[in-house]
Amino acid sequence: MTSIERKQKRYERRKREREEKARSVCDKAFEDVFTFDGMWEAGENCCSGVRWKTSTINFESMLLTQTDSLQERVLNDKYEFGGFKHFKTIEHGKMRDINALVIQDRSVQKCYCDELMTEAYSRTFIYDNSASLPDKGMDMTLERLKEFLREHYRKYGLEGGIFQFDFHGYFASIPHDKAKERLRKHIHNPKLQEIGCQLIDDFLLMGGVEHDPDDPRGVGLGSQVSQNIALDFASPIDHYIKDKLGVRGYARYMDDGYVISNSLEFLTELRTSSGLILPLSTQPRKIFSLRRMALILFRLNFITTLPVGSRRTRIFKNLKL
Repeated sequence: MTSIERKQKRYERRKREREEKARSVCDKAFEDVFTFDGMWEAGENCCSGVRWKTSTINFESMLLTQTDSLQERVLNDKYEFGGFKHFKTIEHGKMRDINALVIQDRSVQKCYCDELMTEAYSRTFIYDNSASLPDKGMDMTLERLKEFLREHYRKYGLEGGIFQFDFHGYFASIPHDKAKERLRKHIHNPKLQEIGCQLIDDFLLMGGVEHDPDDPRGVGLGSQVSQNIALDFASPIDHYIKDKLGVRGYARYMDDGYVISNSLEFLTELRTSSGLILPLSTQPRKIFSLRRMALILFRLNFITTLPVGSRRTRIFKNLKL
């Protein structure tokens, strides 16, 4: 057997293993997702951090019967969405509409995500799509940015720049028909597809948001379902930049991202063409020169010494390159 034949055999074996792993996740049966143990664990996890609430106390005190009742309704197609509780809050000086779920609905959605949706979606993500995923998050994003900057400096010095971007009104602009299309691509069981599409349709009941009945758009903030949808919806841009264009210094944290390149012309072309891949609008962002490399690394090293929390996240999101 020649080296080329061995290489082809290895490629076919890896491809077969990937396909088998994909089938084990994406082809899960309805009953394998909404098991009693899975719904019990999801219910317990939903109580974490909010045990001071009266609704949570009542739910957890009757967790056994609540789980049994929820599972029976879901398996018998009798489960009905309980609606959102709408209120407004101010975050970093910006007014936001919050649509909270009742804990029973949170439990069902968490079971759907933990047992199926998160793994089915994330298996196609690039490594540097890191928001709201296990063993990733803000710390990993900061470390990867420092790693990319150091690699660039060793290879190109201060040549080139950074294109920083974020999608305007990202969660509110995601079209439901495209979100459902991508859900059916990742999840193959018809009943599980139906539940996922219904969870997307439920976002039409959000308060404080006007919907176009001919072109429904928007998913809520904070829901695990909406986080998975948002992580996945811009994934074609991730693969276009990473795989097709071959850019190593690229990462996206939900609706924020950056591209590092030694060519300012390439970054300028990318800024004008990225919006052609998906129907998303980007905030007007600049392409920053790497002449301020030392200052950037100093700031990143300072931020990573801060304790994990909202202050650290806020500083990172407002970082001026």
